[in-house]
Amino acid sequence: PGPTAPRSRMGSEAPAEPFDVSEVDVVIADDEDICRAAAASALKRFGFLSSRVHEVENGEEALGCVSELQRGGRRVTPGDRSPPLIVFLDIKMPGSDGLGCARQLCSLFLKEKFFREPFL
Repeated sequence: PGPTAPRSRMGSEAPAEPFDVSEVDVVIADDEDICRAAAASALKRFGFLSSRVHEVENGEEALGCVSELQRGGRRVTPGDRSPPLIVFLDIKMPGSDGLGCARQLCSLFLKEKFFREPFL
């Protein structure tokens, strides 16, 4: 006989339901219009709402957009079911590049400035 599948250590708890894409905010930061448009178009084809897909041109605008999406919320705690916030960052952009922006976003989250953890 072949190898057996490992047994779940999770017990009888049912897995959490995934989020509906209509609840998810997505920020796309890229200095190239065509790249932003292509990414936004692909996300919309997969069911993400146009009103929740935010296109910006650089890292500074991405920080502003993420901060605005966080405004008025509360801090995420373990087991919380707040909808995710996804951030796509171009690495090389004029001004604040993607890597610098990612560092700043992580720092702000760790300092408890955000209530939703951004997925970079």
